[in-house]
Amino acid sequence: MDGTYDTKLAGEILTALNDARTQEGLDPFDSNAGLNQVADVRAKEITYSLSHTRANGSYWSTVAPDYYEAECIAKDFGTADDTVNAWLSESSTRQYLLNDAYASIGLSCFQYAGSDYIIAALGK
Repeated sequence: MDGTYDTKLAGEILTALNDARTQEGLDPFDSNAGLNQVADVRAKEITYSLSHTRANGSYWSTVAPDYYEAECIAKDFGTADDTVNAWLSESSTRQYLLNDAYASIGLSCFQYAGSDYIIAALGK
């Protein structure tokens, strides 16, 4: 599949998320290499269907069932701040991102066909 990973945007999203967590009195996320790999897989997969269901019909967590605890998905919010604000404005994603049970994160931004597909993969 043609497309590119935007590591700069992923880093900016991590900074914005950690700023939001700090403002809430939470520890910042630790970037996790394994979860970054998981996020890379899922970012490509959501180009087919912007869903928590994988292209093969299995649930999102089957990418890494031992340590992949939650995910947040986004498409085309433009900036890191806009993406994080959109996630935090929704109770379903806010409950994960501002939860001290999740300490590690993997982020991926995959640019494909003029769109940005973003995954935040969360773990303990």
